[in-house]
Amino acid sequence: MHRAARLAQIEAEEGAVSTYFVNPRCTFYNLFEPEIMRLLNTIRSYGHEIGLHFDAGAYDVTEWTAAALDKALARERALLELALDAPVRCVSWHNPDMSNLLAFDAEEIGGLINAYGASLKRDYTYCSDSNGYWRFQPMAEVIAAGHPRLHLLTHPAWWAPEPMPPSERIDRAIMGRARAVRRDYDALLARGGRRNITK
Repeated sequence: MHRAARLAQIEAEEGAVSTYFVNPRCTFYNLFEPEIMRLLNTIRSYGHEIGLHFDAGAYDVTEWTAAALDKALARERALLELALDAPVRCVSWHNPDMSNLLAFDAEEIGGLINAYGASLKRDYTYCSDSNGYWRFQPMAEVIAAGHPRLHLLTHPAWWAPEPMPPSERIDRAIMGRARAVRRDYDALLARGGRRNITK
């Protein structure tokens, strides 16, 4: 989420407005953690929107029905709106090819604007950096081709000042999270005047 806040700042400085999709079931951050909430509010303060990044893999379902999907979206939307204290208007699928989510291409689904709606698929050229690499075609090639409309899906975790392989970025994120938990624990003990027993 730290990288997302930094990219949100850069985009705001450049006059760009984006939607940042948040996964309530993500294992890399806790939506209700105070630091994550602060970062989400920072992103919103730059004029960006927060949407739902729906992770079908968190459910024991591979073939979604419209009714089951609507119910799951309503639940996760409510959770995200509770966390943000703000409305959530759009949804994007996380790893959509691991279930039948790409079959749901209505412009709206579960009352949310669908980032994989038919008009976006038809009228925009899609480019994604999922898993830390350009999975379909590199962004530079897509831009050079002069497509009039671009649906660009980026994951802020992959974008940092220093280049490194995706696996190392994941390791860095894991270790950074571990250090943050340790700092929080130490600070909690200090605030409470408790001993921090290390041996």
